[in-house]
Amino acid sequence: MDIQGLKNKILQLAIQGKLVDQDPNDEPASVLLERIKKERDRLVKEGKIKKQKPLPKITDEEKPFEIPESWEWVRLGEISLNIQYGYTAPAKDIDTGVKMLRITDIQAGKIVWDNVPYCEVEDSKIQIYKLKYGDILIARTGGTIGKSTLIVDLPSTCVFASYLIRVQLSTKMIYKYTYYFLNSYLYWEQLYNKSKGTGQPNVNSKALSNLLIPLPPVTEQKRIVKKIDELFDLIDELDSNKEELFEVINLTRNKVLQLAIQGKLVDQDPNDEPASVLLERIKKERDRLVKEGKIRKQKPLPGITDEEKPFDIPESWEWVRLGDVALLNMGQSPSGDTVNDKEGMEFHQGKIYFGDKYLNKSNKYTTAPKKIAQPGDILLSVRAPVGAINITDRKVCIGRGLCAISSLGTMPNDYYFYFIKAFEEYLVENATGTTFSAVTASTVNEMKLPLPPVEEQERIVKKLDAIMNMLDELESQLSDSK
Repeated sequence: MDIQGLKNKILQLAIQGKLVDQDPNDEPASVLLERIKKERDRLVKEGKIKKQKPLPKITDEEKPFEIPESWEWVRLGEISLNIQYGYTAPAKDIDTGVKMLRITDIQAGKIVWDNVPYCEVEDSKIQIYKLKYGDILIARTGGTIGKSTLIVDLPSTCVFASYLIRVQLSTKMIYKYTYYFLNSYLYWEQLYNKSKGTGQPNVNSKALSNLLIPLPPVTEQKRIVKKIDELFDLIDELDSNKEELFEVINLTRNKVLQLAIQGKLVDQDPNDEPASVLLERIKKERDRLVKEGKIRKQKPLPGITDEEKPFDIPESWEWVRLGDVALLNMGQSPSGDTVNDKEGMEFHQGKIYFGDKYLNKSNKYTTAPKKIAQPGDILLSVRAPVGAINITDRKVCIGRGLCAISSLGTMPNDYYFYFIKAFEEYLVENATGTTFSAVTASTVNEMKLPLPPVEEQERIVKKLDAIMNMLDELESQLSDSK
């Protein structure tokens, strides 16, 4: 179950009276309602609030589910002292002594006070719109309609903007219980129904006053809030630990790759043919392809000095340039009018269709491919984002954002995938460009790689596949539980 889904389930149990036990000694909600009525009548008599118009009685047909005997179905207006729109004024960066809270200052139910601007407001208006502890603010229009926050801290005098509605609950209520209700499925279902067919979604004070809310005894409200707080804290802690696990998984991937390229992931076998012999075979293979006219003769690449070698490798290994052991095929975009979404060869311009390891299907084709990657080739993103890498299992046309890398001799292509991935930082650091970063063919060709014997390459790839698959599965399980 996802994290938000789990919280929604807890809220649903809470408003149905199934989250905590009922206590027969609790004073029933009907008595609480009488107290709220007396408080409202007193405030009306003192001229502090306006007399409320009678709200419609709640019919049995309106009640969405059964609630405990000690509870009552009420309308939000019955437990509120005032439901009012905010103040209209332009926001100011200059400190006027009065902040003005806007919808945009509320993120994930919490107020980002550092972002709240100031406004000019008459002294007589401040008392009308001044926020107080326990106020609930609800966005009344646009994409954030219905989202709410509970005022629990006020660093300075603050009024609220006109696109917000303030609900001032009776002081007899536990404010946070109502706030939790305003995050429940029942609240959202009613809100959406009341905002249907209004063009731009919006909700008004009358609609909010008429919302149904299941009302527990005040002592049970306290127990419900305490239990929700405990469960949400636990869920958030688990979610936080999960993020740490994601980080551990990524660190483990990087660590395993580092062990692999240093010759520390699998044991060396003295019976393996050393990499120096492999290099000789690769040279012969290249010379043959040049002689047959299948590839061009390559300019000699610079040797690798001891100072350039970032770490020691086993004796049977060799430090090489990528261009010494592989062939590069830099992409070239076909003519624009030949690219379509129906016919021709599958076309890839960059990493947009890269998968975890193997290339996904593109939705673009070309009838005049210029540069073609062969099945098994490594595809390297040579334009931003530089360094992303995939393997293609089919022929595809590649554009200027990609480079196809194919091995010479008997080397497994998966070796390149893992080892180039381990040296991605080199590519990023050597990228150039002002409009977008990119690496040249020379940069890719001169990339340094530690070369193991072929037999060890195969053992390394097999080991890496097993470890990476395990880590991918664990990451997938964690993502599904979000």
